[in-house]
Amino acid sequence: MRSSTVFPIFWILGSIILCVPLRAPADWEPTKTAEERAELIAHMRQTEKKWAKRCLIAFVSLIVFILIIAVAVWSATRF
Repeated sequence: MRSSTVFPIFWILGSIILCVPLRAPADWEPTKTAEERAELIAHMRQTEKKWAKRCLIAFVSLIVFILIIAVAVWSATRF
């Protein structure tokens, strides 16, 4: 499998993050206070959402591009 065929799979997996809540394990960052842990989680979630949206945009763009090409080929072969 070529590496270029793997990217859409990663885009799908990356965009799934938008549907999954981020939860930290109970023993995560034991040296920090609860407030500091919550702040870290919020920051990490914000970053995750940014990249998940980019993955979703890339995947949707790919699908639209493929549909445009498919319609163009279908139109060209029809006439």
